[in-house]
Amino acid sequence: MKAFVVAGTASGVGKTTVALAIIAALRSRHLTVQPFKCGPDFIDGGHLALVANRAARNLVQPAEIGDVVGQRHVFVTRPNP
Repeated sequence: MKAFVVAGTASGVGKTTVALAIIAALRSRHLTVQPFKCGPDFIDGGHLALVANRAARNLVQPAEIGDVVGQRHVFVTRPNP
C-alpha cells in the first residue's frame, strides 16, 4: 500500500482540487486509487468518489473528531470496497 496526504493551512486553499487532479492523473495511468477524506462534510467525498470511480472513505467519524489514534486505526484496517 502506498499513500500520501494532501493537506492545507486552511479551508478553501485548494486541497480538494489538488486531490482531484492527482486522482485523475493516476487513473489516466490505469491505476486504482482509493480516496480518503477527513471531516464531516459530504460534498468533497462525492467529488473524490466520482473521479476515482470508487467510494471515498471518511477517516473521521463524528465521535472520533480529535481522536488521532482512532483515525489511524480506520485508515489502516478498513478494507477496500
